Amino acid sequence: MTTEPLCSRSCKRPLSLQRRVTLYAALAIGIGLISLVMLVQQSIREHFVEQDAMQLALVAELLGSQSQHGRTELLEQLDQVQAQHGIKVQLRDNGTLLHSSPNFALPDRVLQQPGSEHINANTLIQWQHGQQHYRGAVLTLSSGQAPNAHHYQLVLAADMAFHRHFMDGFNHQLWLIAAAMGGLTLLAVWLGIRQGHAPLRKVGDYIRQIQPGQLQQRLSAEHCPSELVPLIESFNTMMAQLEDGFERLSNFSADIAHELRTPLTNLITQTQVMLAQPRDLNSYQELLYSSLEEQERLARMVSDMLWLAKADNHQQALQTSRINLQEEVEDLFEFFELLADERAIELHLKGEARNVQGDRNMLRRAISNLISNAIRHTAGQSRITVTLDNTPTGVTLTVSNPGNAIPSQHLEHLFERFYRADPSRHRSTGNESTGLGLAICKSIVQLHHGSVAAQSADHENHFSITLPATDTIPEASPEASYQNRTGS
Repeated sequence: MTTEPLCSRSCKRPLSLQRRVTLYAALAIGIGLISLVMLVQQSIREHFVEQDAMQLALVAELLGSQSQHGRTELLEQLDQVQAQHGIKVQLRDNGTLLHSSPNFALPDRVLQQPGSEHINANTLIQWQHGQQHYRGAVLTLSSGQAPNAHHYQLVLAADMAFHRHFMDGFNHQLWLIAAAMGGLTLLAVWLGIRQGHAPLRKVGDYIRQIQPGQLQQRLSAEHCPSELVPLIESFNTMMAQLEDGFERLSNFSADIAHELRTPLTNLITQTQVMLAQPRDLNSYQELLYSSLEEQERLARMVSDMLWLAKADNHQQALQTSRINLQEEVEDLFEFFELLADERAIELHLKGEARNVQGDRNMLRRAISNLISNAIRHTAGQSRITVTLDNTPTGVTLTVSNPGNAIPSQHLEHLFERFYRADPSRHRSTGNESTGLGLAICKSIVQLHHGSVAAQSADHENHFSITLPATDTIPEASPEASYQNRTGS
């Protein structure tokens, strides 16, 4: 038994569908929540920047107006700003420090910033001094009127301690909320997936309950989700094929037991009768000849069964070549000439057909089986006709013989192994048939990608094989061989 992996060969044991979908959902939820948290954090930071920019801009406007009145008024205003607004300030005149808030040191990179006349969110800079974090701006203030105006460097900064404390607490709560929301959402997704897979589990439980003797069971898709309908239909189709194959196998086993029992019973009975009392040499010779006939029939039957078994498992190799069907039929007519003459049966060929591609010995055997089958079931003083026809898709060879009409319910089963249209009647009038001739014919034609058919009308039976017109037969290996046997 072989199993076809449904996942990649690299995965030894794939995750269940529920875990797989849950992981994908967790990844999507995680990415979404992280993006949302980062977006909220960025929005709050931008809000604080705008808030600081507005506060510093108001202070800068106030100090700018005071700088027009002179240095003294400006310095007095700086003390008031520091006390009322909590703003850190530092004023310099040509590099000379005129005023600075307590413990307010500036790094060189801030002092080297070019001064601006206006404050907005884009002109603010951030720096750190010890454990303190500041956000501020560097301004240029002018006192007096040009060209005698005096220019000062003013640094305004807001302490970010409050903002940072707020952001630390807010971030902690925000991540807790996001984690809780993600966990609840993922739990809901997991429950939804589990509930969604409930019909699939129900189908699996029902399938596990089907026993070998219950192959007639089928699944109903009436109350199932639409996604499961193709799966249920495929399962029902598989069960129908299994049921049909199991029934054929059972019938085949019964038929083969019956077919083997008859010659074996004959052999045993004849041998017991001959051993019951002493007999002359001629009697023993007749027994041996009779036993030989039964043994040959058994050997042919076993050989045919082996051939069909190989064909079923695609172990029959083809040696393809271009074949003239008209010449092959004429050669077979010569082979069956004596048998047909004994029963006053005429063999007639009608029509022509283009050449086909196939295995010569196999096709000869298939045609031979049809002709021998027709001879066995044709009364004397009759004609058997083999008709060749070209069709748009291939070539058809039909063997027609007069005889009793075959009921329509039996026609589609005639090419099955050991099938009897009339179970009360033995298959043939002689011992040359094994009951597998038509089955072998069907297997050969199928190996050539063709088809077989049987029709019965107007007291005449027609058995036909159709072969493809194009070269669609796979090439066989050079060492493949097939022994030609015309008997069925």
